[in-house]
Amino acid sequence: MGGRLRTLKVRSTPRDPARAVHDGIVELLGGTRGVRLHYGSTVATNALLERRGARVVLFTTAGFEDVLEIGRQVRPELYALEPWRPAPLVPRALRVGVRERVLAGGRIEERLRAREVARVVALARRRRAHAVAVCFLHSWASPTHERRLGRALARAGLHVTLSHRLVREYREYERLATAVVNAYVGPVMAGHLRSLEPSALHVVRRDGARRSRSSV
Repeated sequence: MGGRLRTLKVRSTPRDPARAVHDGIVELLGGTRGVRLHYGSTVATNALLERRGARVVLFTTAGFEDVLEIGRQVRPELYALEPWRPAPLVPRALRVGVRERVLAGGRIEERLRAREVARVVALARRRRAHAVAVCFLHSWASPTHERRLGRALARAGLHVTLSHRLVREYREYERLATAVVNAYVGPVMAGHLRSLEPSALHVVRRDGARRSRSSV
């Protein structure tokens, strides 16, 4: 109420999107202090559309490695004689079955053993994963195994996405596909947000004597 609305458009910088944000902040706000920014971006969307995401290894319950590719068998062109679908974000060689099993009611039928956890972590390193997605069967009912493996993978320094934290619902394909997309764009967005930190710190007193961080 009673405030001023200012708008500004600057040229985008595809190689470093944070550069354009920085330039816009400097030009629009200058040395203004105590500013809170609300930031929206298409960085993740562009990475997905242009297939520039991270190298993802998918870990799922053994025997269900192809759920990502099978999907719901929905055909966009019902009568096409030569149907075509885009390649999955995680190729078959990077989709790995893990020996564990949780039943639909949440009861654990096959426990995730320490030896299996160690095997999975070592395999993620060998496959040169930049990020991992973990989606176990019925983890919406009992996420114990996902959490255990996730902790081990995070300790190994990997960007980890656990399906039950994103979509705690019973449909396996939807939960798995969401986890894969999040893992695919996660490192891209993390790097972008890290590069924005100097931009947030730039909104300071002009004399540079004192800096106050703004939230981006």
